[in-house]
Amino acid sequence: MRTVRARCGDIVPEAYGVFGFADWDGGYLVQAWCGTALEDFDSLSGSDKEKLMSMFKTLHRQGIEHGDVEPRNVVRDPSSGKLTIIDLAMANVQHRCSDSCEELESLASRL
Repeated sequence: MRTVRARCGDIVPEAYGVFGFADWDGGYLVQAWCGTALEDFDSLSGSDKEKLMSMFKTLHRQGIEHGDVEPRNVVRDPSSGKLTIIDLAMANVQHRCSDSCEELESLASRL
């Protein structure tokens, strides 16, 4: 999880911690609000598509495969226009690829 933490505030939201109840084994990860989910990838500009692909490649180079690459898991800050990747609940944090794998190829074809 150190690699995910290294990207907080950059590619993924800043995380404040996990909070829960004493009688419950789980918890809630509380993260910074980073914007509104995309409705689709088609509405992104060419430069935003390139930026998003670069963001996912960065995660992959750090051993993180998202596992659920969908527009709902990418948010845009309405003030700055910054894109952020959210919902890494299905992530594989021991992923190995060299900028070419099924997830990246699928995303590239959708962008």
